[in-house]
Amino acid sequence: MTIHCLKKIGLAAAIFAAPVVTLAADASNPAWQFDIAPYLWAANMNGRVGVGPVNAHLSESFSDILSQLNVGGMLWLGAHKGPFGLFLNSIYIVLSDDAMVGPIKVDQKTKSGLFTAGISYIILQKQFLQANGSTTQLQLEPYLGDRYTLNNVRISLLNRTITNNHHWQDPIVGLRMTYDWPRWVVQLAGDVGGTNTKTQYSYNWAAMVGYKPASPKMKHVAFYLGYRNLYQVYTTGSGRNYFNWNMRELGPMLGVNFSF
Repeated sequence: MTIHCLKKIGLAAAIFAAPVVTLAADASNPAWQFDIAPYLWAANMNGRVGVGPVNAHLSESFSDILSQLNVGGMLWLGAHKGPFGLFLNSIYIVLSDDAMVGPIKVDQKTKSGLFTAGISYIILQKQFLQANGSTTQLQLEPYLGDRYTLNNVRISLLNRTITNNHHWQDPIVGLRMTYDWPRWVVQLAGDVGGTNTKTQYSYNWAAMVGYKPASPKMKHVAFYLGYRNLYQVYTTGSGRNYFNWNMRELGPMLGVNFSF
């Protein structure tokens, strides 16, 4: 039962909020500019999770998560006013499962979330005139923020309820680079976070390609595909209260961005 519980804790965190392709904001525009982007990150996971005296290696696929998913959602919200930007990247999922341990039925429910908020500033926005008369644009945008991770597990058996709840915050610093063509946009993003280099740290990178349809009715829409790699370490407590999360999540992303 313990190993099954550890796998459940791992699956709860296997879908994380990720950087999302956004259409480049106009740093010279004094009006507010907004982005709304629902998306999916189909992450696989590989690493270790420990609870109390028990540690387990986990290697799980995205299909394992879907088989236990009750409800979930991922959404990116962004806003710019001139070169200044704000963003909120959020996810919340609920997973449930049951298993027989000998003659005993064990029910498990996990609530997991990751919420990242921050500010950004466009330090470079340079346009290039192409031979065919079109214009491309390069944009560099550092950002600062805070990432809140939530992982709550409840196990029910023989009229008993056992909980294992953990949450932590990581300050992050990162950079987004966006290159914009008339129909395409490429974005690279990466950040590092944590409070120290031993028990709580993370790093993350993502590469995405977006397509902007030619239809005038869809001039504020971009569809995108990408890939993301996130690595997190969080260790706290000792003895029976020990908890260790040392995990890499990586996999493809897809979604749609609406700007206005």
